[in-house]
Amino acid sequence: MGSVKRYAYTSLVSIIAITFPAMGHASGSAGTYERKDGESGGGTITVEDSSGSVRLVVQIGGIPNGAATPADCGFIAEGKIAAGIFLGTVTRQNVLADLSPQGDAASPGLPALGAVLKRGSIRLTDAIAAPYCGGDGYTLDGDFVRKH
Repeated sequence: MGSVKRYAYTSLVSIIAITFPAMGHASGSAGTYERKDGESGGGTITVEDSSGSVRLVVQIGGIPNGAATPADCGFIAEGKIAAGIFLGTVTRQNVLADLSPQGDAASPGLPALGAVLKRGSIRLTDAIAAPYCGGDGYTLDGDFVRKH
């Protein structure tokens, strides 16, 4: 197993399963992915591909529940795709589309962010996003489909 794959499987604390048509590179992955209807409130993941570097912008709204509604969560991860795996670092937190599109610098010590590339959709689970969203990760669960 190559060193990138070994690192990805043994060192990453967080993994996002992402499905793209392309398997070893970012080509074809750029676009906007939206949470499927009826799941855990709204949310988008925007994948930007530029000169071999990949940027994920994740923005998720909480499930409406009166005063107990979780706060919106957003973060930006930047990295590269090698051997079908996105390896990146969360560089910005508190990203909110219209209020604070660039958010704040990420807290030191956040775990690396990994994404396994497959086919079809992006899936987020609470175990993945909790460190980046102050522990309210359960609002991040869901399947996302490519819109454009």
